[in-house]
Amino acid sequence: IAVVLNSQDHFADGMTLLDYGFHNFVRLTLTQAGEPLALFYIPGGDPEWLRAVAQKTVRVVLPKAKLGRVRSWVRQTVAKPPVQKGQPVGEILWEIPGASEHRIQLVALRAMDWSWEAKAHMVGERFLLAFFIAAGLYGIWRWTRKGGKRR
Repeated sequence: IAVVLNSQDHFADGMTLLDYGFHNFVRLTLTQAGEPLALFYIPGGDPEWLRAVAQKTVRVVLPKAKLGRVRSWVRQTVAKPPVQKGQPVGEILWEIPGASEHRIQLVALRAMDWSWEAKAHMVGERFLLAFFIAAGLYGIWRWTRKGGKRR
């Protein structure tokens, strides 16, 4: 629909306006909701690679001259497990120089838990920490029992 005011020939002016729009602009779908857009490395996860999908659909209208200049950046925001399905794990930014900028969140396609190796590593670290704390407390207890004197 075209709106033409103060025109002698509304039909011709409206057609000229619509022709200009259809010849010089294009409608572009940058992504569809649920479309896989990134693969993030999350150390300690099971498995360590997590697929991220678009949270929503992004459609733009842009000048045809800007069509080849669309740039995109992906940024990961989650660095360690656990990750729930649908949890935001990053974002994607599209920039059309001189026209517009669009940013959406990327969400996890599936849930991710710690790997067995990571769980064993955490348990081992905690065991060593508890051992050294207990050994230190035992040494302090023996030292105070002797009255704080060295032999």
